[in-house]
Amino acid sequence: MDRQFFLFDLLGELHPDQVMKTVEPALPRLRGLVRDTFDDLLIRRHSDDAFAWMDEGESAWWMWTQLRHRAKDDFHGEPMLVYRRVKQQDFIVVCEEAIVVFKKLRNKTNRDGTTELVTSNCRTKQNMDWWGQRAIDEVPDLPRVIVGYEFRHELTEMHCYLGLPRGSNATLQWHREIDSPQGFEDGFTEERTFEEQPTEDFGFEIEELDDSKSERFG
Repeated sequence: MDRQFFLFDLLGELHPDQVMKTVEPALPRLRGLVRDTFDDLLIRRHSDDAFAWMDEGESAWWMWTQLRHRAKDDFHGEPMLVYRRVKQQDFIVVCEEAIVVFKKLRNKTNRDGTTELVTSNCRTKQNMDWWGQRAIDEVPDLPRVIVGYEFRHELTEMHCYLGLPRGSNATLQWHREIDSPQGFEDGFTEERTFEEQPTEDFGFEIEELDDSKSERFG
């Protein structure tokens, strides 16, 4: 039987409700590692001039490298969170039903004055196949979403989201903030909640930097 070419028929065509329900058991650990890594960055920026001088892109690069290694270590032997790297693309297989990639997000101001969260995807063939939800050799045939992080207020705050990139361009088809352990809300449906897990159990994975490096890392 041929592999499916598009993956949108899984998880209810990637509707946010269905995706959230699928990855919800792993969200505390996914979010937790991103939060812990950002907190580590804040401490370093306060105590080490080498970090204080870093701009947003350089800080994102540092976070990505840390998250990659932490995901590898923290999720080793985990059945619910499996770290993988294929063709220079790092990702996590979550609950054997979805793939999560960590990405830095930024707020873009449109011509009409509205703002929206976007990624820094480069239109390479791999990115077009990846975010077009096409089958890729050695990658499980599972839907792909992101856990994104957005720096705010001169790198003093960070917000975390679950989202779906809109094909290969930078915009998101939908996103939900997942910082609060009490729930998340984005206008798609009513507020949802989940049980928080102990802090020491948190884990990770991420991906994303500035445009000059995005082609190399997907």
